[in-house]
Amino acid sequence: QSSFPISADDLLLRAKEILSDEIDLGTKDGGACLADDFEFIAAVVGPLPKDEYLDALKSFSLKDSFDITPNFYGFTVDPLQTNRVWFFSRQTAKHIAPFLGAEPEDTKDDLVL
Repeated sequence: QSSFPISADDLLLRAKEILSDEIDLGTKDGGACLADDFEFIAAVVGPLPKDEYLDALKSFSLKDSFDITPNFYGFTVDPLQTNRVWFFSRQTAKHIAPFLGAEPEDTKDDLVL
């Protein structure tokens, strides 16, 4: 039995909402969906606090240069850390406009990211 105040069903809905085109991981809601103590940590980037993360995302837009389909699936609440949602993403993209000096190639194949 989870002691986390948000039910598993509501937590899954919230995760999908944050990933939606309307919020887009904080880029379309000014970061309102992110906690004040949010940190972005990746393999070679970070940790970045919330303001630096949002500023970094403003410096370029993948969606201006790529037609991206995120293909999120397999959402589940972690049974041991009930405040955590896990999911998969198998993104595909079509290079449609210049990006950082690279011109799109005329290809029928999507990039698998």
